[in-house]
Amino acid sequence: SALALLSAAGAGALRGSEAGSAVAVGQGREVAVVVGLSVANAALIRWLALRRSGSSPRSVRVVRGRTRALVAAGVVLAGGLAVAGGSLLGEGRAGPEASVVRPAGPESAARLDHWRVALGGFAESPLLGGGAGTYELLSQRERSVRAAVRDAHSLPLELLAELGAVGFALLATAIVLVLRGLMAGLRTANRDLFAATLAVTAAWSVHAAIDWDWEMPVVTLPVFALCGAALGALPAATDEGQDGPSSLPSAAGPRIGTAARPAVGAVLLAVVALATVVGLSQVQLRGTVAATRAGDCRAAGALASELPTSLRPEPHAMVARCELRRARASSGAERRRHAERAIAALGAAARRDPGDRTYHGGITRARRVAGSVAGR
Repeated sequence: SALALLSAAGAGALRGSEAGSAVAVGQGREVAVVVGLSVANAALIRWLALRRSGSSPRSVRVVRGRTRALVAAGVVLAGGLAVAGGSLLGEGRAGPEASVVRPAGPESAARLDHWRVALGGFAESPLLGGGAGTYELLSQRERSVRAAVRDAHSLPLELLAELGAVGFALLATAIVLVLRGLMAGLRTANRDLFAATLAVTAAWSVHAAIDWDWEMPVVTLPVFALCGAALGALPAATDEGQDGPSSLPSAAGPRIGTAARPAVGAVLLAVVALATVVGLSQVQLRGTVAATRAGDCRAAGALASELPTSLRPEPHAMVARCELRRARASSGAERRRHAERAIAALGAAARRDPGDRTYHGGITRARRVAGSVAGR
């Protein structure tokens, strides 16, 4: 399913005005082939899992052992990767014969630029990265496309750019542990549940590597909720002594030592406190946005000066936007007063996030507004 998603993502002619062209027809055929190969590959993997657990149907006969089956699976995967890889990364050719080896379109070129920016950020700080949420600053500075973006359209590349190898290793470890638990569930009586969950998680993992699925709760939360429900059923299924032992530790396995419990509790309390502070600041930020939209700059400024919101640059930027709007709608001394307030708010935002060049550009524009009064 992941290869099918990759192939469909690369079939740019199937979208928009080119949907009826010869190129689109060729790409449609390629996508159909990849989907068919993916289905065959899934059936093969399912058959191997059943055979390994000793539950394969009697009607199934081994042709020449497991080696041939694994070779066939490798051929299927290689064929799917060749088609999907050609869709996304192949060099373009002119004419209808280009098929899937031509670039998918401007959106694919922009995505490749996002990935280039992320890799550049990782090269600058490979161990710890530039910091959480700093990819947008990288995009503002290094992009070659017209618009800056907030996300790299690739979870692993954005992690490498923002949190470095350490952050990437932490998330990769978590995902691998989840996949390991789901694979252990394939040897239980509930193998169908675990197989379906494993397929969904694998597809999400692959697609998150080429798009911004991680930032969309409607896409990511159901996957982790499904994984949690499936892994929660794993100990019970294993305790019943079904098709084989689990590779996960049982309930009688290692426990947290008495001496370590206070430290673990303190860490958990710190995480809860941090989440509470972030949540409170988000609520106050929404109030600042609402006041800005209503044109109430005084209320927006009051909310922006409260803790913990005052520690973030965004509320001060919203106040500056409100004051600039009021300045452009005013004249004389009032115009200058609103412009100076905008400069002060943008300065506060720039001090909290020195790497964001948009705040410095806003200060320049606000000074022009203030200077236009003095020049009259």
